[in-house]
Amino acid sequence: GLRDFRSAGGGSRVIATAVTNPDATTATDSYGHGTDVAGIIAGNGNNLSLYNPLRGRYVGVAPDANLISIKVSDESGNATVLDVIYGLQFAVDHESDYNIRVINMSFRSTSAESYATDPLDAAAEQAWNHGIVVVAAAGNLGNAPDAVDYAPANDPYVLTVGATDTNGTNWDSDDW
Repeated sequence: GLRDFRSAGGGSRVIATAVTNPDATTATDSYGHGTDVAGIIAGNGNNLSLYNPLRGRYVGVAPDANLISIKVSDESGNATVLDVIYGLQFAVDHESDYNIRVINMSFRSTSAESYATDPLDAAAEQAWNHGIVVVAAAGNLGNAPDAVDYAPANDPYVLTVGATDTNGTNWDSDDW
């Protein structure tokens, strides 16, 4: 919940927002995916009520980090490559204003293209050239022959994150 993104003083750790998709009607995440990912990154379940049984159970990898919400999609999660490029440019332009050190992109392009010619990859590299670590989702294509051919995860300057289901089951207790 929103308490997960509160600072020790009670204020929000979402210190800035931007919207780069012209079809978006709000700066908030009505689709939900961005908030889920932000929770994995910077959620702090220790901020929940003392009486909440989930208190401290779920804590992100950087529970004290500030967040800048750059909404590149509309309310249904749709975005164009240009919307994302504008979002990356916002981060580069405001890197020093908000101390932006990491960009996370939990999506993939819909067109497979070489990182040497893909405009989304070029924008991700521009952020990297400005000293920002760029992290991207592998794309959820499993062992498809072209699974690693999509921007931004195919770029050698991007940290690509993925997972495997080594046994092909519906539970994760048997995956290593």
